[in-house]
Order: sequence, then C-alpha cells, then structure tokens
Amino acid sequence: MKRAWCLALLTVAFTAGSAMAQGPMMPKGKWWRMPEVAKQLKLTAEQQTKLDGVFNASQTELIDLKADADKLGIELRAHLEKPQVARKEALAAAQKLGAARGRLFEREVAMMVDMKSVLTEEQWSLLRTKLAERMGNRMRDEMREGGDGPPPRQGNPNRRPR
Repeated sequence: MKRAWCLALLTVAFTAGSAMAQGPMMPKGKWWRMPEVAKQLKLTAEQQTKLDGVFNASQTELIDLKADADKLGIELRAHLEKPQVARKEALAAAQKLGAARGRLFEREVAMMVDMKSVLTEEQWSLLRTKLAERMGNRMRDEMREGGDGPPPRQGNPNRRPR
C-alpha cells in the first residue's frame, strides 16, 4: 500500500508539467487578438502583428519541446511502474525529463521576453495586474469550493449535459 501511494505521488509530481512551476507567466493562446484584452491594453494593429510574429516563430519549437517532455514523462512512468524499480535507470530518466522541461521553460521565457518587448511598460504592467487578479480569483474560487474541482451539477444526475 505504501509503495502504491509513493508511486502515485511520484507520477503526479512528474506529470504535472512545467505549468505549475512557472506560475502565471503569460495567458494561453493569442490573447492579444481577444477584443476585450486588446481594448484594455490599447494595443495597436502594429503591436498585434508583431505579437503574431513572435507567437508564430515560437510555436513549432514549443510544440516539439513539449512533445519531448511528454515522451520522457512516459518513459519515467514506465520505469516507476515496474515491480522492481532500477534506481539508476529511474534517476537517469528523471534527469532527462528535468532537462527537457528546462529547455521548454527557457523557450517559453524567451517568447515572453520577446512579447514584452512589443508592449509598452504601461501595457505590460496592466497585463501582469490582470493575470494576477485572474489567478487570485481562481484560487479563491477553488478554496471556496473545497479545491476538489467544479461544484456538483444540480438537477437530474442521469441527464446528459448539453
């Protein structure tokens, strides 16, 4: 039983991905193309075009780096799920996964720096403030709900969601 718990905890730790370690660095996707965000930040058409360029230049590499990290995570889990875990092999797999996640993180930071260079200091500050507010609201909502996911659905439990 103790072994099962340890394996479960290790699996969760290694599959959580780089997002947890990074915190709220940048919104996902093409946030500068969302009308509300563009309006709040007062983005110009030129800035949006430059942000498109940064995003497009980064995406292929980010996809490849994430895929590498995902594959190495699978490899590590395979080592950890064996009845007899070979310590040396598991640690080597963990080191490879850590290095892959490091490369992914570095590329994400480079993209963020490139995006920041397109924005004014005021725009950057407002973006960071809005992200911090959103994260604070999300954490507050999760704590209010007990942190166990979304609240239960009301009504007929046998009814399919629309």
